[in-house]
Amino acid sequence: MVLYTGALLKSKGIDYLWQAIPHVLKKNPEVYFVIVGYPVEESQKTVAALGVAQRCIFVGQVDFFKLPAYLFLADLAVDPKLDEAGEASGKIINYMGAGLPSPVSKVRITGNFWGPRHLCPLRGRAGPGRADPQTLADPEKAREIGEHNRKRVEDVFSWNANIMTYDLVFRKALNRDQG
Repeated sequence: MVLYTGALLKSKGIDYLWQAIPHVLKKNPEVYFVIVGYPVEESQKTVAALGVAQRCIFVGQVDFFKLPAYLFLADLAVDPKLDEAGEASGKIINYMGAGLPSPVSKVRITGNFWGPRHLCPLRGRAGPGRADPQTLADPEKAREIGEHNRKRVEDVFSWNANIMTYDLVFRKALNRDQG
């Protein structure tokens, strides 16, 4: 199961996901795409026109507190957002925290989330979907990347990690004032 969560808008790069689906299904015909977000009407028409509607499940808008249920059902989560969107993607932290491998478009603004990058572009010179998420074909690699992502969130982005950072900053500031 490949998951996307978020607004179904061109500015979020969603058209690249739709274009990639037929290519992914050629190599991985058993895959389902679960789409959590809105508005769904235009997107449903698009995947129907591409002939892949039977492999796409549109959930619609979901309460934020119910999102973990979808994250934990997924094998992989994607974000096709482009640099032109001009914003970081908070969904990436959710994907990583759930231990999901997350093929994404190469976006500078969110590039630091991964550390050593685990990117598999959903678009590029070779055309949409040419660089299929290799994790669909390699479950062991998917687990390895997902575990790396989960650990990175724990080590870098969790409340505990941030508390340690704040503690260090405050201690340095206090020492400077006393010195």
